[in-house]
Amino acid sequence: MKKKITALFLALSMVLTGFGLVPASAFSAGENIAQNKPATTSRADRYNADMTPAMAVDGDPSTRWATGAYLPERHGPTDENWICVDLGVVYDLSRVVLNWEAAYATSYDIQVSNDYTTFTTIYSGSADKASVQSIEVSGSGRYIRMYANSVFRADYGTSLYEFEVYGTPTSDQLVTTDTVQIHIAGSDNGWSICSTGTWAPKGGKTQIRFMPLDNCTLQSVLVNGEDMQSQVQPDGTLICQADEDLEIIPSYSRIPSAHFEAEDAKVVDGNDETISGTIVQDEAASGGAYMGSTGGKGFILESTVMANRISVAYASPNTGTILVYLLQEGDSYVNIGAINFSTTQGWYMDSLKIASSDALYIPEGSTIKLVPQVDVNLDYFTLSYGQLYPEESVGKDTVLAKNAYLSGASPTEDIMSTVGTAVKLDHSGQSVSFTVPEDIGEINVYNLKYRAEADTSILLTVGDSPAQTVVFPATRPHYYESFGEKEIPIQSGETITVALAENNELYLDSISFRYAEPIDRFVVDHLPSAGERIEVPMNGIWECTSSTFSAGDPVPQAIPEKFDNSIPVPGFWDQASIAMPNYVTSALWYRTTLTLPEKPADNAILHIGKAYYGRYVFVNGQYAGDYPYNFTSSNTDITSYLHAGENEIVIMLGNYNQQKNDPDCPAHVGTDGERNSFYSGMIDGVSLILNADPVVTALQTAPNLETGSIQTRTTLENKSDMDVTTDVTFRIYELGIFQNGTPTQDQRLVASYVEPDVTVPANSRIKLDVDAIYIEDCTEEKYWAPNNPYLYKIEVQTSGDTYSDRFGMRTFFFDPDTKLPMLNGEVHYLNGTNIAMNRFYEDPLRADHPFDPEWARAIYREFKDMHWDSFRFHNGFAPDIWYDIADEEGLMIMDEFAVFGGCSDGCTVETLKPEMYALMDERC
Repeated sequence: MKKKITALFLALSMVLTGFGLVPASAFSAGENIAQNKPATTSRADRYNADMTPAMAVDGDPSTRWATGAYLPERHGPTDENWICVDLGVVYDLSRVVLNWEAAYATSYDIQVSNDYTTFTTIYSGSADKASVQSIEVSGSGRYIRMYANSVFRADYGTSLYEFEVYGTPTSDQLVTTDTVQIHIAGSDNGWSICSTGTWAPKGGKTQIRFMPLDNCTLQSVLVNGEDMQSQVQPDGTLICQADEDLEIIPSYSRIPSAHFEAEDAKVVDGNDETISGTIVQDEAASGGAYMGSTGGKGFILESTVMANRISVAYASPNTGTILVYLLQEGDSYVNIGAINFSTTQGWYMDSLKIASSDALYIPEGSTIKLVPQVDVNLDYFTLSYGQLYPEESVGKDTVLAKNAYLSGASPTEDIMSTVGTAVKLDHSGQSVSFTVPEDIGEINVYNLKYRAEADTSILLTVGDSPAQTVVFPATRPHYYESFGEKEIPIQSGETITVALAENNELYLDSISFRYAEPIDRFVVDHLPSAGERIEVPMNGIWECTSSTFSAGDPVPQAIPEKFDNSIPVPGFWDQASIAMPNYVTSALWYRTTLTLPEKPADNAILHIGKAYYGRYVFVNGQYAGDYPYNFTSSNTDITSYLHAGENEIVIMLGNYNQQKNDPDCPAHVGTDGERNSFYSGMIDGVSLILNADPVVTALQTAPNLETGSIQTRTTLENKSDMDVTTDVTFRIYELGIFQNGTPTQDQRLVASYVEPDVTVPANSRIKLDVDAIYIEDCTEEKYWAPNNPYLYKIEVQTSGDTYSDRFGMRTFFFDPDTKLPMLNGEVHYLNGTNIAMNRFYEDPLRADHPFDPEWARAIYREFKDMHWDSFRFHNGFAPDIWYDIADEEGLMIMDEFAVFGGCSDGCTVETLKPEMYALMDERC
């Protein structure tokens, strides 16, 4: 009963005082006396500067005024949240209309004043959604304001599409107080608030509050040209006499900082134009808020401390990279590294993690730009200065320069060196002598870490060999790079001496030793005879080097002059003999030689299996072609570039970021929110195919178990300028069961078929279908199954080529009625797992396991021990050997294309089609 009485009392009170809400349909006619009148607000929306108070009195319901989020560290201890209109004269007020945006006030007052100092509340109300409220009021005043006591969401602030006021001028006008304008010059270093908005009562006083950011201090305050810094109170407030318009110019000085709240950072777009950031309130965040919707945006940190690492506190279900840029003279940014981050399994700061960069040189007072490549919620950034690695973590195959024998050279502190101390040489004749450690096994490669601001000549002595003059190329300022030699005899206990040959500054960090397989060279003894295909495997150790290749750079047309490193094929960037820095913005170059007895008269095709990211082929210094795709093989015709004798083969690979951000690149780089590193590298074999037209470019087989036959589709290509007519001969051999990669029986011819007089037109391809080739003695015990991986080989021969492949007599489908998997006509449940091979590629313990057939075979046998007979290659494919060995060991594979959680490189169905079709040609 008490509740009903209270409600009745409130209703009567509203009737008696003449206030209340009426529906929008009941709006009465009359002039909106607030329209186009001067208006001010307690604070501006930092990220929506165009949402001024004038937008709420312009008569346009599509524009709006907003205050934005309340941030105590910027706005002071009180959340002043209001809009005020100067009606010009005193009005008797009858009605106010509030057209709320979603940032509505859950409690507000309508207030009036004649002196812009003392305000009287004439109505108190609330909103519960974005809506239009028409409010009957009674009161008079020149100034009217809506004062929000509480809001729906603090990170929204308050926003009105329109603030309408209705009434009539009073018959007896009172004396009112005019206002003067307050203009406070903006600054990125701090925040300034006038408690009366952009106005102050003329002849009265007004309070200004200055709120420097964490790494700034207020240096001076000019008020109409007079320095009033001394009158600013410890809490940042300044009282100003407002006899005239006030022009207030605060200036702040930066204090080099090691800590930056992300929500305080300046936000820029891809053209470095300032844009709005998305600040989200979160009590779990460091400053009570974090920065969201960050992908592709730049976040500016100004006036940093000196540092050699930068860390970020973040939350994201994605895994990705934040590129780090340093502002140079001339206002241009240069990429200096990256922060790789892994998933936190959520967006909120209660699950945040810390991710750190590799070594970066950041001078004191620097401006840094950080650009997340995918969305990640950013809490704060921390810059640190200190030893990169403890000395005890240095491996036994590495000798620090500070521990070597020094002649005239001296140890010096260097934050970019491995343990914080390097050795400096600056006069001719100074030297450092490294002794090769004992008990590190066979070695033939050394890797010397150094830095020099200019090309520097040194005398290098290895063991008892004569000293040789070597030029160390200039490095990036403060950054260490590698110089080394491969395939040289080095013995434990020998000395390697680096002596300065000229007066110049050279810093030495360390030298490390290892063994690398010797470079492979490839030789062809003879060219193919009629109908023969010669396939020359070119896997092995190739020479390599790297060069800068960033997003937006043109494809290099010149081959590097020096290949002073080596790398396995197949293999990744991080498997090079001598460590190479910064794979994120580099191209990876491979080089080898191929010796031919004579120039090929027919076809010479360079076959490259899967390779990341994009491939560009050069033969004997000439550009021979490219292939942008990553998950399928390429076949580049290099016939015209070859000659008798030694030929140089060079392959350049791009990098993930360059290809991902190239709008003209049709290829897909793969999407994976749970992966950090995307190394370049060839993950499948390289071979040279020699044959003549017409050639077999693809072969598909479809077994028919009922008839013991296979249907085939063969793609034939004729690259010549004349039609070619040929017989096409098919032979099928029984291979049987394999043991450790070898058939357990001799191959036996079990079928043959000839399609006579097939004409392949000049410069074209055709598809040749054969409905049935019957296989001798194809009984059930020769069907392929996980417990009976029985294999056959098929050969297809033309007048110019012989192509072969393996297959099993098996069928697989899902029954449309029962939805059950059917293998060879019988229900066969799939027991197995997922393999995220592309994530394994970044594993620090990966070694060369993905390319080792025996390691793959051992994994498969463990699967079989667990009674698994199938699995899925998740989010990308494996090297080809994994598919071949699966056929031999009795495992079924489902391939998943490399799209996981969306398409971060902007791919579409249309852009994916070309490589999907190529994949089907390879797999079917």
